[in-house]
Amino acid sequence: MFGFLHLPGYGPSSRRRLRSGKASSENHKKLLNTLNSETSTLSGASQQKKMTNEEDVFTFQDTGHPDHLMSGLQELRKECRFSDVIICVGATEFPCHRVVLASASSYFKAMFSGELRESLATKIVIHSVSEDIMELLLEFSYTGRVDITQKNVEALLEAANLFQFGTVREACSRYLQQRIDASNVLGFHEFAEAHNCTELSELAKEFVIDNFLEVFQTSGEFLQVTQERLVEYISDVNLQIDKEEQVYESVMQWVRADVDNRLSILHKVLEHVRLPFINPRYLVAKVETEPLILSSPACMELVQEARRYHVFDYDRADNPNIRMKPRPCFDISEAMVVVGGCSGGDTKLAKVDCYDPKNNAWHTLSDLPEYNREGYAVVALGNDIYVTGTTDETITSDGCATTWKYSTQSDRWMTMAPMLKSYKCRATVVLHGQIYLLGGTDINGPVADVERYDPFSNSWEEVQSMIKAMNDFTVAACRGKLYVNGRSQGSEKILFQCFDPSTDTWNFIDNSVMPEWSQVPQSITLNGLIYYLRDDSKEVDAYDPIANQWVEVAPMKAMHSSGSVCVIDGKIFVSGGFGELAESNLIECYDPTYDKWAYSGSLPEPRCYHWCVSILKKVEHKDEEE
Repeated sequence: MFGFLHLPGYGPSSRRRLRSGKASSENHKKLLNTLNSETSTLSGASQQKKMTNEEDVFTFQDTGHPDHLMSGLQELRKECRFSDVIICVGATEFPCHRVVLASASSYFKAMFSGELRESLATKIVIHSVSEDIMELLLEFSYTGRVDITQKNVEALLEAANLFQFGTVREACSRYLQQRIDASNVLGFHEFAEAHNCTELSELAKEFVIDNFLEVFQTSGEFLQVTQERLVEYISDVNLQIDKEEQVYESVMQWVRADVDNRLSILHKVLEHVRLPFINPRYLVAKVETEPLILSSPACMELVQEARRYHVFDYDRADNPNIRMKPRPCFDISEAMVVVGGCSGGDTKLAKVDCYDPKNNAWHTLSDLPEYNREGYAVVALGNDIYVTGTTDETITSDGCATTWKYSTQSDRWMTMAPMLKSYKCRATVVLHGQIYLLGGTDINGPVADVERYDPFSNSWEEVQSMIKAMNDFTVAACRGKLYVNGRSQGSEKILFQCFDPSTDTWNFIDNSVMPEWSQVPQSITLNGLIYYLRDDSKEVDAYDPIANQWVEVAPMKAMHSSGSVCVIDGKIFVSGGFGELAESNLIECYDPTYDKWAYSGSLPEPRCYHWCVSILKKVEHKDEEE
């Protein structure tokens, strides 16, 4: 309460003095100073002088007024004075003021301002909340304060969400966020999802993803999570684990907790386990002998897929799926290895460089042996690199040519079983975990011979020859078959031959609708299509062998004549070669999802006649190098 200010020298007897001459002016100033001095001592008060063209405006504001007002309203509520509505919860009645509840809660604002019967009712019955929780919300409505405890937090958050006390809900959410641990995080996640607490939900999920093994081993709620929630966790790209076996074991324990209801959906969960990256010994000893796995044909298909991966009988480019990619937590990613080639004209290179597209970083590997050989070919089988090809220097004493293998584990080259024939300029490709070596030339011209290498027996064998020998051709493996495009000697016509290893037979494919090529292009397989990158232009064509149709593809940004091409992470990478004016060091990347090409780094130097293959390699972080 404010009383009148008593100003010395300012009363009825002093008015005449204030109105006359210099003394009047001085007394007026004294009056203002005294007024300002005494009003500034009022608790919580502030004042401001505003100047306008017409008059001086003195604004007074009591900063403590909101607290005084809320305190007064709370006192009136406690004394049941001036209340105009009674909130009934169970056997308890809470006299309240509509205007206060409507100001604090959108729920009550809608109730009192709408056409519902509650807008006129003097008593309103509230269900789905206890008396003590309602008292906390009413207390908050009148005071802006609420005491959150471990005992009341979940019920309070649920009620705050129901009655639209947004700030209380967020406060409860923050309270829970600070108390997340491996034992309660799964329950918190479900609770947050049910009550639309986005921040709490995201934080809880992140905790599970970052601490999956601890949650799996600690939380008593793990075995009760739904199929959808378990899949959400184990399929997350950021899942942190030490080895894939941990994910497999968590899934199997979850299934065993309710075999009757979960066995039928085991395959739907198991397909999110990256079985190919389970240790082969564990796969054979534990997974393939598990009765629950053996009882499910769909699960056995996933196991067989993993086995094919381990024996190199799976093409990540031809049949890409997420199970064939190592999890990011393992710090392993697909990398491009550039082998040999020429730079600066005819200078042959022994260099072998490794490119990490994600970090745009290059690393040097061991040099290529016998790099002076001409017309050699390079393929990746499993995670190793094989070089085949013949010159006089590489023919062994028995008239055969050396095969070289590069081990990514030891970073060294080693000789393998020699090829059966010593032809030059042969094409090579991998199919079903074996290397096929096709065609080539001898002193009499092109040959149609084909031989096949088995990495497990380290041996070569002859297979059915091509129908027609070619001296300018390209080969690709797609959907379990080999596809060869090229010209026979003395002919400008492009032939299209296909080899089926299951029957060991070749046949011609109708080439009447093939694009017109002045030169035979490079070929690469991705997602069941064979892409042909022209050597004399930027144009790209694609062939669908299942539909026997040609597909339009966006052109490259630059020409890469005598460049090289490979597939990394579901995208096509083409590098180097001759551009329109000179040798190029450019790397382009094609994303089939958007049918677009984009530049993606560059070779260490311009290079042509080189080979590119993709392997899985441990990521080398820059900070580790330094």
